[in-house]
Amino acid sequence: MGEIINIAYRPFLILMAILLPGLSMSFAQDQITELDEIEITASTIEKYGVGATVSKLDSAVIENFAQTSLATLLSVQSSAYIKQYGAGMLSTVSFRGTGAGHTVVRWNGMQVGFPFLGQTDLSLIPIDFISEINLV
Repeated sequence: MGEIINIAYRPFLILMAILLPGLSMSFAQDQITELDEIEITASTIEKYGVGATVSKLDSAVIENFAQTSLATLLSVQSSAYIKQYGAGMLSTVSFRGTGAGHTVVRWNGMQVGFPFLGQTDLSLIPIDFISEINLV
């Protein structure tokens, strides 16, 4: 009877022999490494967009539209064509001769929008997060 119990527990004992050293090593990581601070900045369009026309929207206009979306603000206050598919639905921007897939929308230097479509839904961007708007 003693050998039957030993044979039944043998896989359990082998598994514990494998796992216990790994568990003790996972709790032995007490070392903390501090990293140096880095600053990420984006290049401005004025620096690299030589020959492009940049129009800036006034901060007072941005404050007046604070509770709306970027699509509403641009459709009222800019010359860009905003194609809206209804209230709260998809809103895309296109400039003369281009489509929504050819237009880049950046927030703090990073491109926003759907990476596979190449479009940005402007109805999803609230004005509360925006302090400056430049149209190039």
